[in-house]
Amino acid sequence: YLIDGGSSDVKEVGKYRLEPFLKSQGVGVLDYAFVSHGDGDHYSGILEMLERQTVGVRIRKLVFPSNYLRDEKLMSLLKVAKKNGTQTLVIEAGEKISEEDLFVRCLQPSNTESELEGNAGSMVLEIIFHDFSMLCTGDVEEEGEELLLSKIQEKRYDVLKVAHHGSKNSTSETLLAIVQPKIALISAGRDNGYGHPHDEVLQRLQNVKSRILCTQEEGAITIITDGNSLTFVAIPFRL
Repeated sequence: YLIDGGSSDVKEVGKYRLEPFLKSQGVGVLDYAFVSHGDGDHYSGILEMLERQTVGVRIRKLVFPSNYLRDEKLMSLLKVAKKNGTQTLVIEAGEKISEEDLFVRCLQPSNTESELEGNAGSMVLEIIFHDFSMLCTGDVEEEGEELLLSKIQEKRYDVLKVAHHGSKNSTSETLLAIVQPKIALISAGRDNGYGHPHDEVLQRLQNVKSRILCTQEEGAITIITDGNSLTFVAIPFRL
């Protein structure tokens, strides 16, 4: 399963980063690829992979959020998927995909929340494997994050994929007080023009004693779990 994949500044990220990594792990076919929302840095690599289905990593099913009809970029991505033989699906809040003891459940948006657009309307997924849990947030922020609070209630997660690359408009104190992640993953490029991750977010994560792992320092990060314990492996950048 792949959740998002793209870049705002790296060209051919699908061909030269996503595909080589997947193949190095013995993955020639993805059963599901999820696109959280219509920002290019979340789907540009997946778009390239769809256009390379005959030579790269095959994507069997591409999964969209329920508000995809309101996003022209996602509609264009859907057309490319269909043209290249990938089945397209829509997932909404409450629905899940399961495989033995692994569950990937959609928390939002639902059909009734389809007015949420952009970052606020990001697909939010939780991954459950025995006692292990992970929250994948896309770029959800502001009203989308406020809505999420009512759905997770008092549930804690072992791993949090920090929303919007560590933007100060996401990952509020209220959210972290509930989630209290053991590990916080932040995907952000070195010396990016947005200043991600923001100091305010890093401080909020430190306040709940999360172990912060950011791609700026760690490079590629792999979380390993047997459903009970967890560890991680980081592959630093080559200078």
